Amino acid sequence: MFNDTKLIVVFQGSILEADVARSVLEAHGFRAFLKDEAMGTLMPWYTAAGSVGPVKVVVPESEAERARAVLEQGPSQDPEQ
Repeated sequence: MFNDTKLIVVFQGSILEADVARSVLEAHGFRAFLKDEAMGTLMPWYTAAGSVGPVKVVVPESEAERARAVLEQGPSQDPEQ
C-alpha cells in the first residue's frame, strides 16, 4: 500500500456505510481503503456505528482534509465537478 505514508481515518461505521463512503471517495479520485473490513463482514453487529470496533475508511494523510470535505457533501455530488 503506502510504505511511509500515514493513513488517517476519515469515516467509521458499519461495513455497508464504510463501503459506500469508500466508493464515494474513490469516485472522486481518492486512494481510500477499509480497515477492519473482515471484522465487519464476519460480525457486523460488532462493527456497527458506535459499537466497539466500527469499520474505518482511511486515506493518506495528505488527502484527509479534502476527503472529509467530500464525505460531508454526501454521495450525490458529481465527481466531475
